[in-house]
Amino acid sequence: MPKSTEFNEATYAQHLNNEITEAFRSLGPPGLDAVPLLPTPRDEADLGYDLGVTARWGMYYFQHKVPQLLWTKGASQSPPMVPPFYRFQVKSDVTSNGCIQHNVLVELEQVRKTEVFYASPAFYTNNAFRRHIFAGTVCDHSVFVKPPLLGMIGEGDRHVFAYDTGRPYTVQAFSQPSQPSQAEFNEAVVSTISSLIDPEPESLDSFLGRQLEGLSRCIDIASQNQIEATGPEDEVDLPYQKIATALSTPLPDELFSLPAEQFPVGGDEPTEETPTATRLVVQAAELSLQPVLVATRQ
Repeated sequence: MPKSTEFNEATYAQHLNNEITEAFRSLGPPGLDAVPLLPTPRDEADLGYDLGVTARWGMYYFQHKVPQLLWTKGASQSPPMVPPFYRFQVKSDVTSNGCIQHNVLVELEQVRKTEVFYASPAFYTNNAFRRHIFAGTVCDHSVFVKPPLLGMIGEGDRHVFAYDTGRPYTVQAFSQPSQPSQAEFNEAVVSTISSLIDPEPESLDSFLGRQLEGLSRCIDIASQNQIEATGPEDEVDLPYQKIATALSTPLPDELFSLPAEQFPVGGDEPTEETPTATRLVVQAAELSLQPVLVATRQ
């Protein structure tokens, strides 16, 4: 029988996101910074954020998955995968947005200055998880998979990504086997920064507005020609569901907190506050996506 992880997806996401932002700052080009866009409680909404910060911006979206460990030769992906190996399933149900989650991720890859990854651990026990947290190696022992490796899928289809238990990590898409793809953090994620960062500086307000428009458009595109779901709605991890419910209708004074001091000193004066970032985070949360904003100065 497959072995499931001893930790849940939300716990994994929290620690991985912390490492991702630190890794960007330490491994990226000079002047690079990164901030995970996390929801702000209503009672902290008046903190606001500095829309006048001018920089070269980019956005990463991470869809976190916890895998199963397959360790017998009778596993569905064996061959070509050689046990033991990990796999995680792609969601193919129609969500409350009326679209297939995976297809939105594939479409989102086409949005300018955007990178999208599935992120999944290459360990499954609590002891291993604790060791990687203390050592700061959760990123190093996770795989980062591009959704287009599988391509568009149909409602109710069963598809998985499978990957090795040991480094260097490579991943393949199933049910039809694909060519192995590099999935380690530096090669899959960090290597994309130079092409992601916008060559022209712009205000944070402008960049977030374009990201929100692009994400909304991807949801609309992926929703086209989808048959109305007849079964139960796709389950969303509880923390993300609470986020989406609490912030689903942001009021004008309900703002997302992005302290300007997290970025290098400089830029324009602060401009009027807006819930643009809140709406973007809500839209992403409904798809269980975690946005990470990256920036470089001139």
